[in-house]
Amino acid sequence: MNKLFRPGKPEIWILIAMILLLAGAGLWASRTGSAIYYLNWGHKSQEEISLDLNSNGIDESYKLDGHRLRISEKNRELWTSPPEWQISSLLIGDANHDGKEELLLVVWKRGSFGKDKPFWVEENDHKLRCHLFMFKLNGEQIKAIWMSSALHRPIYSLQLTDLDQDGKKELRTQEGSYSLLSILIHAYDDSPSLWQWHSWGFRKLETALPL
Repeated sequence: MNKLFRPGKPEIWILIAMILLLAGAGLWASRTGSAIYYLNWGHKSQEEISLDLNSNGIDESYKLDGHRLRISEKNRELWTSPPEWQISSLLIGDANHDGKEELLLVVWKRGSFGKDKPFWVEENDHKLRCHLFMFKLNGEQIKAIWMSSALHRPIYSLQLTDLDQDGKKELRTQEGSYSLLSILIHAYDDSPSLWQWHSWGFRKLETALPL
């Protein structure tokens, strides 16, 4: 007669160890943000755009490869993103309503801030978090316009569109979570968020617009 399997002491300790190991790995991944990154959630491996952002009559190449961005003109490299940045998306458009197109990058990196921190922050953290950076191309020089600190919710996808037809484009984002459990249940929010540039930074729009 077959008997119901009942684990003995060795099996129980192995089972407990496996549960603790999985719980610890999940907690570490959720707190560091590594879960969403190492699962390649929302990450593009390759993308290339050709546009003339510096208005010199020659299209530049914006090539995303291996999560690094390389900007070149006539096969001459103008700029390469730092190796510690992992870029998951790029977007080109007039995001700050100045009549010129900017370069928007969704960047994963460690630390909420760069070299310059707010005076109330004593030490930068080392968590892997999502950031949104905006640049312009002046001649052959890339210039930062705006660089966010770590975002409260990571960006899964983004696009620029004038939904309310006021002549100013809104930034439409699909956002997710840093939590491993949330990612496994549902990778990103069903409803996109809308943001618009105001003086110095993007502000979330609370008004109901057609999505």
